Amino acid sequence: TGNTQTIAVYNVNNNQFNNIYIEKNENDTCRFLTDVKVGGNLMTANKKGHIDIEDHTITIGGDLYMYQTCNLLHTGDAMLHFNSSTTEQLIRNYNPSIIYPKMRFTGSAVKRPYDNAFDIDGDVIIDDDAIAVAAAGSLPGCMQRMWTTDAPNSYNMEYGYSCMGYEIAGA
Repeated sequence: TGNTQTIAVYNVNNNQFNNIYIEKNENDTCRFLTDVKVGGNLMTANKKGHIDIEDHTITIGGDLYMYQTCNLLHTGDAMLHFNSSTTEQLIRNYNPSIIYPKMRFTGSAVKRPYDNAFDIDGDVIIDDDAIAVAAAGSLPGCMQRMWTTDAPNSYNMEYGYSCMGYEIAGA
C-alpha cells in the first residue's frame, strides 16, 4: 500500500488552479477534499500515483491525462466536468481499467475522449444543444441503441465507411 496526500483548499482563488500535475510514488494517492476548478490540464505522471476525488466535482478547462497504472478513485456523486468553450479538450485514458464517475460536457469546444474505452459509472451529461459525432466501428451501433434524449438531431453518425469523413475526426 502507499501513502495518501490530501489537497485541502480553503476558498483560495475560489478553488481554481491553472494546472494540476500529480507525480507520486506508484501506490500513493492524492485526495481532493473539495470541489476544484482546473483552468488548464489535470495530469498524472506515467505510472506515478492515483487521484481520489471522493464525491466532489472536478471542473477541467483543459485536458485530462490518466496514465497507465494510475487510477481515478471516487464515491457517491463524484463528477468530472469538462467546460472549455475555446480549446478542444483531450480526455486521454491510457488505463482501460479505470471506472470513471459521471461526466458533464459543457462549452462549445470539441470534447475528444480517446486512447482506450471509457467505463463510466454514472451519466454522461451534455448541453441541450450539443451534437455527438462518432466514426465507423461499433460506436454508431451502440450509440443508436443506447442514446436517449428529448432533443432532435442530437447525434450524427457515420455507418460503415460511408465517406462522410468522420473516421478521421473520430479517430
